Order: sequence, then structure tokens, then C-alpha cells
Amino acid sequence: MAQKFWFNLIWSYQSSGTHKTLTPLKKKLFQEQEEPISGCVVELGPGFGENMELYVDPSKISNLYLLEPNTHMHTRLTEAAMKTGLPSSSIHVLAQDACKIPLSDKSVDSVLCTLVLCSVSDQKAVISEVTRILRPGGRFFWIEHVAAPGGSTGSWIQRGLMACGAWKYFGDGCELCRHTGQTLRSSPGWSSFTLDTSNVLLSFVPLEYGVATRAPH
Repeated sequence: MAQKFWFNLIWSYQSSGTHKTLTPLKKKLFQEQEEPISGCVVELGPGFGENMELYVDPSKISNLYLLEPNTHMHTRLTEAAMKTGLPSSSIHVLAQDACKIPLSDKSVDSVLCTLVLCSVSDQKAVISEVTRILRPGGRFFWIEHVAAPGGSTGSWIQRGLMACGAWKYFGDGCELCRHTGQTLRSSPGWSSFTLDTSNVLLSFVPLEYGVATRAPH
């Protein structure tokens, strides 16, 4: 699709800068946990694979599934995955939409996504899939931009950008006005849920991030 081609082109220029800006937040989320990210790991929408340098430890991860529906990104994504030190047999790059993840129930230890749930076609379907594949006690690490507070300058900017249509088209479906943290918190299947906020990205694009733990049942 032309939309994915244009997003690949735009993101090839923006991804490194965005990753650099978010690296301190990502380190806090991925690395400052009592238990390191390990076992069978899934990253949703990894793009060019910048996050892997912050969470992949070849001595701890047994299988890494990278679900990236934009095939224009696969060459660079695969190259980045191979540089982590994981054996090629443990790396699985899939052109797969997160609304239907091709993995068994309760088979995954950790799922990660950063700036992905803004553009999926059905957030609740994706969250349901995440809880389905996570084992009891498995963790979901997430960072997402969300709707600015109603009536704020940021809210007016967001609504204006969405009304013109260009942001969503060139952002491959990106929606600025979603209440992703609220949707995640209210979804069934979590035994614990954290949510923090940040404004490091853009003044009119607030961020929310946290870790959700899969309930025992």
C-alpha cells in the first residue's frame, strides 16, 4: 500500500531522533524492573528495531517475535535483530497485524510496544490478543501518545491535525486523540497495572507508559 510506503520513508528520517528522545524513558521502563525481560518475547510494531538494543540480552531471551506489518521495514529490522547476538533460529520477523497474533495461548513471557496502539485498527482486539498470549505473570510493557486534556491548546492542535487527514494518512493510521491508557487499564486480564506520564516528545502529544501484569487466570 502507498500509505505504508510513505510512512516507511518518513519514519526512516524520524525514527532515530524519536528513539533518542525516548531512550531515557525506555530504559526506565525496560531495564529498571525487578525481573529482566527474558524468555519468549514479542514486540509489536518494532519498525526498524531501535528498541532491541535496550531490552535484548542473548543470555536471557529464548525466542524473539517481531510483528511488523509494514514489510518495507523488514530489511532494516532483520539486520538490527541479527546484531543483538541472538541466534537466527531465535529471531522471527512476521508481517503480521497485532489484531491476530499467531502464537499459542499463555506462551509468551513479555510483550512490548512503543507508539503502536495509536495506529492499530482495533485497540481492544490487540489488547485481548496480548492478554491471550501472555502466560500468567507475564508482562506487557507499553509507551503510547494519547489525547491531550480536553479544552487545552494541545487538544485543539490534535483535533486540527486529525481533521485535515494528512497526519493519519502519512502516519499510517496514527490517531492523536485516543485514550489508550484508560483503555488498557479498564481491559480485563491484569493483576497489576502501572501508568505514568511524560511530555518529552512534543508539547501537544502527551505520553503515557507503564507495565501491565497478566492475571493468574
